Amino acid sequence: MRFTFLLLLIVYLFQSTTLFGQQFTDIWKQIGDATCAFPNDVFFPSPDTGYVVASDNHIRKTNDGGKNWLFFTELRDTLKIKYNIYDLKSVHFTTNDSGIIVGYQWNTEFSNGNLSGIILKTNDGGRNWKITADLPYLREIQMVNNNIGYIAGEVILKTEDGGKTWKQVFKQPKVVFNAIHFFDEETGYIAGTACTIYQTKDGGQNWTLLLNSDKIGYDYQLDEIVFADTNKGYALATSGIRFCIQTKDGGKTWKRHLIDSIRHDWSVMYFVDERIGFASGKMSILGGDTTFAYTTNGGDTWKFYEDKFRWAGSKGQASFHFPTKNIGYCIGTLISAIGKTTNGGVPVSRDTKLNNNYTVWISPNPNQGNFIMNLNTNEVGNLKIEIFEITGRLIYTNNILLDDPKVREIPIKLKEIDSGIYSLKVSLGNQTQLVRLIIE
Repeated sequence: MRFTFLLLLIVYLFQSTTLFGQQFTDIWKQIGDATCAFPNDVFFPSPDTGYVVASDNHIRKTNDGGKNWLFFTELRDTLKIKYNIYDLKSVHFTTNDSGIIVGYQWNTEFSNGNLSGIILKTNDGGRNWKITADLPYLREIQMVNNNIGYIAGEVILKTEDGGKTWKQVFKQPKVVFNAIHFFDEETGYIAGTACTIYQTKDGGQNWTLLLNSDKIGYDYQLDEIVFADTNKGYALATSGIRFCIQTKDGGKTWKRHLIDSIRHDWSVMYFVDERIGFASGKMSILGGDTTFAYTTNGGDTWKFYEDKFRWAGSKGQASFHFPTKNIGYCIGTLISAIGKTTNGGVPVSRDTKLNNNYTVWISPNPNQGNFIMNLNTNEVGNLKIEIFEITGRLIYTNNILLDDPKVREIPIKLKEIDSGIYSLKVSLGNQTQLVRLIIE
């Protein structure tokens, strides 16, 4: 019996590698179109409910996971006629109904190219909006929780009451902050013009300069700042000359980071957790095709999808957002095609159907021994998970009682495991299946 299992295991693990590559075209799929030009941001507070903001005052909402979109035509006309709004840049919802949008309007009283900021707030899913105009130029919003949030722009604003009121907590002359990243209520980063990056550790009361053009030797405008964890972060220049810088010590030091050997113009970077991240843009040479890369180690190395994702827009993605670890959305920069993933967004082992009621997949795969085994089932019973080396030696086992049918995310962490190809064996009732596991 052991010999038969070992023989099947060897045949399975060494079958054609195209079996792994077949999943590439199924990772991200175009599911709809928000029908607005030049989208800027997408945000899904839950797997099915999401919002898109774009240039020319466009706001879109979906209640069915991106298949269909609602238009706020009356609001768009009001913003354009009464407030002279030009661009809606960033959106963040804390629930399906409560959210905030920031953008800018033409106003000769403000210094940033005659642009001033505007804040839109709704508590009923977009049926009604509170509009606050004639503010300094605003670019990006992040709500840390239902009450605490920050906005980056010509000034840094903070709310402590869910967006009802805002107060200025920081301003740096001649610097416009385009990007913001907060870990919690107290600790966050802002990035902007002249390669400027600041950090706060006390909720915006005090700010420490981490980087500027004098320290790094570049005078580029930083438009994105993201962190995979509290130490490892990235800042992108996406306007004009494009480049990426990385820190591995929480912002104390920064250096140029090449995602690949061929230069790409990256427009956006997003991390789901400390391991899984995405970057998109276009190739600056060789025809300028849209590029789409992913990382499974916090950005140290990046891999490219085989597909061109031509529905993504000529400059790649404008924004990503994952309401859960497995369900994610992206939207193109020039066209508003919506991409969706339901398996974590990275190449995984071939989805394995145990029968018509079961689907199993690993995310990410390859990985470094820390991954999620996803099980979509309508059945209940005793689930047994085993992991084998190629020799057939059992190195991991776990038994779980499934008492209600649903999609499950089962975290698995393998300690001190060598790189190579392994087999994950899933048994439920009288059904058994092998899933290939690749450890880098």
